[in-house]
Amino acid sequence: MSWTEEKINQTMIDIKKKATEDEAFRKLCLDNPNEAIKQVSDIDVPGGLKINIIENEPGMDHTIILPPESHTLKDEGLDQIAGGKGPDCLTQCTEHCTLEG
Repeated sequence: MSWTEEKINQTMIDIKKKATEDEAFRKLCLDNPNEAIKQVSDIDVPGGLKINIIENEPGMDHTIILPPESHTLKDEGLDQIAGGKGPDCLTQCTEHCTLEG
């Protein structure tokens, strides 16, 4: 059997239900999500796919997962690089560069 959108959706429903009823399975979800998914779906998670299952904190209605931080330079940073060191370069980036005043 392979993954389909329907199978993914059903697996998510099954994981939530089982994790609510079975404390050992809940711990497995947090410690080894791929194994928990395999247990409820009978399908291996594709190799290289990283999955993270987290608990919603008590009293919270929703948990929002933020994307990874962007390390893209803002326009100001690009201007400093393009024009050489900017007026605050020595105080802002001493851990990243070794420019002398």
